[in-house]
Amino acid sequence: MRHRQPGNVTISHPNICLEMTPACLYFPGLLARLQAGETVICAEGYLFEFERRGYLKAGGFVPEVVIEHPELVEGLHREFVHAGSDVVLAFTYYAHREKMRIIGREADLERINRTALRLARKVADDTGTLMAGNICNLNIYDPVKPDWEERAHDMFKEQLEWIMEEGGCDFIVAETFFAYAEAKLALECVRKYAKGKVAFPLDLDPWLCSRSQIAAFSRRAHDIGVRYIGLCCGNASHFTRAMAEALGHQPPASRYTADMSKHAYYGTDPTLVNFNTEEVCKNKF
Repeated sequence: MRHRQPGNVTISHPNICLEMTPACLYFPGLLARLQAGETVICAEGYLFEFERRGYLKAGGFVPEVVIEHPELVEGLHREFVHAGSDVVLAFTYYAHREKMRIIGREADLERINRTALRLARKVADDTGTLMAGNICNLNIYDPVKPDWEERAHDMFKEQLEWIMEEGGCDFIVAETFFAYAEAKLALECVRKYAKGKVAFPLDLDPWLCSRSQIAAFSRRAHDIGVRYIGLCCGNASHFTRAMAEALGHQPPASRYTADMSKHAYYGTDPTLVNFNTEEVCKNKF
């Protein structure tokens, strides 16, 4: 296999994408792909997708599914790649010590992180995609209580060290920080512990974009120069496919992209029964 070049880091707030350089990499990394003019798609949204599927509890929003049903997490990784994602993101969002504490599962902290990393690495290696680690908001920032910083430092440190011990990744996504101080601390910890380089509401369904809106957004983002693009909360495989196709990609899932010309009532295929199509037009169904 070809050795990967080191990945990339770009920074934006509240979501930050940070690079790291593990010892053994294969295929071009994020930075090399962006420098070559590629657009890199990253599917996120695991948290809400598993809640919709009945494997994750809203409120706490802790990814217990990682250790309770790892085969489903692996399956969703593969679904997103099938739909066009260039990146397999380890499902460690909200798998930090504070979240595990609040649901009484702090003893499972290390296991959930290592399992998520191994699942993401397996699928990334199987599919030839990039693999990203993930750290996120800890929900302990308090500007009037300075002890939050030491606690946050320790939580970022342990998650980043597990990433390195599990073989590293191509880059790290650090996301959803509402305070600059916490985002800055996350960046400092990635630099120190991962050798990185700088480069929830319940009823979401009525607020989801349509496939055509996702496609339009993707084209607009590309037109203004965005080359690392993805979807997080509310994402599903068909949205990732719409994004990929709008950007000129043809992932395996494109085989099943809608072809309304074959629809029994709304189609235009000349072999369709005229009665059906004419009735629709006449009655304006």
